[in-house]
Amino acid sequence: QRNEGTFLEFIGDEVLAVYNVPHQQKHHVYSAVNSALQIHASVENYEADERIIPISCRCGVHTGPILAGNIGSRNRMKYGLLGDGINLTARLKGLNSRYHTSTLVSDQVVLATQARPKHLVFRPVDLVAVKGKKEPTIIYEAMNPLSRPRAIANKHAQAFEMYRQRRFAEAQLTFDEVTRLAETAPSSNGKRDLASRMLSRRCAIYAQNPPPVDWDGVERLIKKSFEELEDDLADSNNTENVEQSSSERYDWAGMPSRSVCLRKSRHKRRFDSNKATVPGPLGDMMGAEASL
Repeated sequence: QRNEGTFLEFIGDEVLAVYNVPHQQKHHVYSAVNSALQIHASVENYEADERIIPISCRCGVHTGPILAGNIGSRNRMKYGLLGDGINLTARLKGLNSRYHTSTLVSDQVVLATQARPKHLVFRPVDLVAVKGKKEPTIIYEAMNPLSRPRAIANKHAQAFEMYRQRRFAEAQLTFDEVTRLAETAPSSNGKRDLASRMLSRRCAIYAQNPPPVDWDGVERLIKKSFEELEDDLADSNNTENVEQSSSERYDWAGMPSRSVCLRKSRHKRRFDSNKATVPGPLGDMMGAEASL
């Protein structure tokens, strides 16, 4: 509400919110990212009965064309969203457990918020092709400028570029420097920078055992959800998070949560998000550009 978003529904322990529909917003992408950061700030030191209760939230933010409107029949109808971007947002939310992050956004979000570079800080985390998609997406972590200075994000981006150029030894050293800077910063509050540690370990393995010559740097994921490990990455023999096999899941977008909603979609309809409306049993839907 503070950022003029529209709350749509609870899905299990998740919240689905959308920006720019049904009411247009000039800076809807910025509003979506800012909402995620404000959520983390609100629950970071949550107090109840004079006790600080740790609460972990995971957010995924994406922007793209969707269909928005009334779905259902005359007896039962709801305002809802349809589109490939909604599924990608759900995947981003779930990937936070894999990379030990709080808010992951797509490259489209970073591109759309370049006009406001002073207000947001992003760092690239990986190049992934999520389950169900062939096209890779660079995923970024959205960070609070107060807790993760821009210099740390820039250094991390340099290391990530070295990694994509197969300069694994250099990238490992730079990721190690990012870890040191992030964990010794006064604003770190003793938190470990597990994302840079994980990428450093990956570079160390690739430096000893280089990938094939046709390696494109894309992590092709075969799972929808991931189990967050409580391990020490420095002592672990495994460089990646263990992928958790899951039951069928209903693919709506997720905001703050630690798990994906356990519901299954019964109906699958093909539609063109570029069309203005989709009439029929689903109701009248409007094509729009939105952020989730």
